[in-house]
Amino acid sequence: MYLDANEKCKPNVQSSNTISKAWSRSGEARSGEKAEALLNRMESLCKDEKIDGRPDTVCYNHVIDAYAETGNGQAAERILTRMYEDYKRGNKHCVPDIWSFSTVMKAWARSGDKNSGKHSEAILNHLTKLRNDGTLEIWPHVVFYNSVIDVYAESGDADNAERVFELMVSDYNNGNKECKPDQTSYNTVIKAWAHSG
Repeated sequence: MYLDANEKCKPNVQSSNTISKAWSRSGEARSGEKAEALLNRMESLCKDEKIDGRPDTVCYNHVIDAYAETGNGQAAERILTRMYEDYKRGNKHCVPDIWSFSTVMKAWARSGDKNSGKHSEAILNHLTKLRNDGTLEIWPHVVFYNSVIDVYAESGDADNAERVFELMVSDYNNGNKECKPDQTSYNTVIKAWAHSG
């Protein structure tokens, strides 16, 4: 429609976000690829100034979520990296947030990959580095730690689950009040030991 120069039909970030959200909730096996294709098209239209705005945090998060729903940790992490690179290039509307990181961890948890715990922990470590160097203002939250502990617990790796729990306790004791261990933290470490046997 917009190709006919109808200004009332000009696509914008909100319309793209609505479609990418639909893909992320569709349950279709190729929903991640479809949402990413929309992101690619949106970026192309932005360059040609045929769309108002640039991809924002919500848009990227919907694409990450679409991949997470199908357990594609590698693709979800790739989109997070792409989002961060876009942010570093000056797109201040796509700063990665708590949902960006936690959804990538969810993707790895659902992936069935034998190294999903290591991948999730690498995401946590990357977030910690970005926080410590002042790049992002997100503190590693209890949800992040619990997610990593849970991925290790599900794979029966109690040693790493407990090690990450101890990292969370240390981070909390060093001033990160966002990661105070909660009941889920303790229960998940117990679950890890129960599954390890």
